[in-house]
Amino acid sequence: MDSYLDPFSKIALTLTASQLAKNLIVKSEGVGEDLAFNFFAWRNNKPLLCAQLESRHMKENHQRRFARCYELMRILRFNLGIDSLTFVAEGYVANEPQNKELSLAFLEPNSGVKECLTVIHCDENLASAAPDVYLFSMPYTYNGRSVSWGHLMEFSQNAIGTIKRYSYPAMLHGAFRRQVDKEVSLNQLDEETINEILGHGFLVQEF
Repeated sequence: MDSYLDPFSKIALTLTASQLAKNLIVKSEGVGEDLAFNFFAWRNNKPLLCAQLESRHMKENHQRRFARCYELMRILRFNLGIDSLTFVAEGYVANEPQNKELSLAFLEPNSGVKECLTVIHCDENLASAAPDVYLFSMPYTYNGRSVSWGHLMEFSQNAIGTIKRYSYPAMLHGAFRRQVDKEVSLNQLDEETINEILGHGFLVQEF
């Protein structure tokens, strides 16, 4: 299996896969079908698995979805010892600051807010008390049953502000702030672990 030695190669792979998935969803289901949460887990610069929250659980309230994702991160980080993770979800982005939440500003005519795929990538940093965090957005618009993609936007310089403000970045950041026992990184993705992940409402694709 190929190795991905830097965060940008990992981000490129996962973003491309997510764009293809979004294209297929829109072509099949039409406008309004969102991509489910995707967690791409890496260990020793190689992809280990992708866990996708089941669509029926995407309809749950924030607290229940967050609890499922929290348990997933616990398994990935502290049972399997992953050292990098790329999280991809639907979101909103704007070039200019808005005076309200982006999801609300999006509903206003001529607001300049666009729908996007949001990418949060965390890398373990053993030399620091905090992980390396990278934030990107890929805006898109709909054209019938197809997706027109914009230009990739980077927000990594404002990562700390985003982490403090939003629950999912804070959860990922917190998981990677805690060190993992070296022996954990040797744990295998066995049937018991896969069943535990499935039990929290995720689909699993092994690499």
